[in-house]
Amino acid sequence: MTSYKLSAYWKARKETIDACADRLGRFLTTLPACTEVFAAWYEKGASRRKAKQVEIDFKNKEALLALLERGRNRRDIGKEVIEDLGFHVGMWNGGKSVKMAGVNVTCGLYSTAPGLGGNCVVLDLPEELGDLQQAERMANVLIAAAASWEPDWPGVSSLDAMNKRSFNPTVPFVDWMLYLSNKLAPNPTVPEPSSVKPVDALGSLIVVQPEPVEADNPVHLQRVKAIETALGIK
Repeated sequence: MTSYKLSAYWKARKETIDACADRLGRFLTTLPACTEVFAAWYEKGASRRKAKQVEIDFKNKEALLALLERGRNRRDIGKEVIEDLGFHVGMWNGGKSVKMAGVNVTCGLYSTAPGLGGNCVVLDLPEELGDLQQAERMANVLIAAAASWEPDWPGVSSLDAMNKRSFNPTVPFVDWMLYLSNKLAPNPTVPEPSSVKPVDALGSLIVVQPEPVEADNPVHLQRVKAIETALGIK
């Protein structure tokens, strides 16, 4: 099976722990409507058994604040909080084997030091996509990420494509689906059979084709290249 992930990226942006908790709560609360695979999330632990003992109450803001507080970066000596590195949290859905999914979030990072990258949300999708193979359902997951986090761009891509086509988080990556904020690409146009759909006043959702893109399928790759050309992405 081909593995897919949703990745969302945005540059340095200072946000309070309160704002990050609101965004995280909005994201996790929206996901279960897309598929039941995202109905529950657990803190990561030393073993599968221990991890499943700590379910995250993502509808409880105090619980999310505590989770983010534990995810602050601290100095080795004195354990002083490094404010400009923001917060990091990771969790998984408790699924077995091909039903397993995970989320890693870096938010509130505002340091511009070289090599740090930026803020991101990476949702590792189940190896067995199930109902997420439906373009509309997967699009809803992507829209949830866009609306909750307001990234520069998020997209849904296969790991094969990311490895074979030199994935770079600083550049929008065209694969199955891609969202572009209005500041990156206002009113983009794409050739058929691909489609573009406005997302509120935030940006645009581009779907290359109804079914997931296969990294070695020449027809699929031709569609990807056509989108890259239309958007001016190299």
